[in-house]
Amino acid sequence: MLKALFGRSTPLDYTFQDDAPLMQLSRRDPWTLRDAFEGTVIFGGTGSGKTSGSGAALARSFLKAGFGGLVLCAKPTERRLWERYCQQTGRLRSLIVVDGYNDRRFNFLQYELARGGIGSGNTGNVVSLLMRILEAAQPGSGQVQGGDNPFWANAMRELLSHAIDALWAAYGHVSLQDILQMAQTAPRGDAQLKDQAWREQSFCFQTLKKAYEQPVHPMDRPTFEVVSGYWRSTFGEADNRTRSNIVSTLTATINPLLKGDLRRLFCTSTNVIPEMTHEGAILVVDLSVKQWDQAGIMAQHIFKYLWQRA
Repeated sequence: MLKALFGRSTPLDYTFQDDAPLMQLSRRDPWTLRDAFEGTVIFGGTGSGKTSGSGAALARSFLKAGFGGLVLCAKPTERRLWERYCQQTGRLRSLIVVDGYNDRRFNFLQYELARGGIGSGNTGNVVSLLMRILEAAQPGSGQVQGGDNPFWANAMRELLSHAIDALWAAYGHVSLQDILQMAQTAPRGDAQLKDQAWREQSFCFQTLKKAYEQPVHPMDRPTFEVVSGYWRSTFGEADNRTRSNIVSTLTATINPLLKGDLRRLFCTSTNVIPEMTHEGAILVVDLSVKQWDQAGIMAQHIFKYLWQRA
């Protein structure tokens, strides 16, 4: 992967000593690597040169030192700014731009389920990830739709957990569209469960059947009983109003990721992952809030949160 990206099979040379100077603030005052990772803040009024002066100097010092990293664009002009920084410092080959239109893809659900290390494949972690991302995209409240009543958020969390468990066990992959299909084709009472025609057409039933008979990732018997019991009884026998409200909350919340550019970016394949920045990649997410609004917030939060965990 490194050779394909950068034309070499080893990471770029980079500065790693804590006291190594990244740039000189004065003859006697170096700005060191330690200063950089302990945090830096720039103050100034509008038009005072925060971006063009101090910000540009800091950015170029990172690039000259061989750093990789994640850049989240708040304004439409910031992509060009970082392209120029990379050109000035000889780092254009390290630049990866994600803009929703090019061929960069990041299936974050599949990434989280398939990643190595402690907690990998844990559907509880995936549910927490998805809820955090969805909550971050809600304007103002920071909560999944449903206001101050925690019932709907808890109900959606429960639905997501059992849907992801079933899908991962049955197929070895998970998508938001499949999660929605699980909810939309779940049984409505015992009569439907006994209907052979419904069984053959229901994505939910066929998924549970495969998870039991021919699983890619087998569940133990107690876990399968809990998962199937949820779809058969807890959700399956819920009154129509409660059930429709849960599905409506889910649909409204994940809607930006179900269609168009964000669906292609986050719900298809993967050819860019946060770990690329560990090897010197400069990942610029050009999905500015001014152009993409709430969808941009959601997209940037996906990259930010998973990059911080990588």
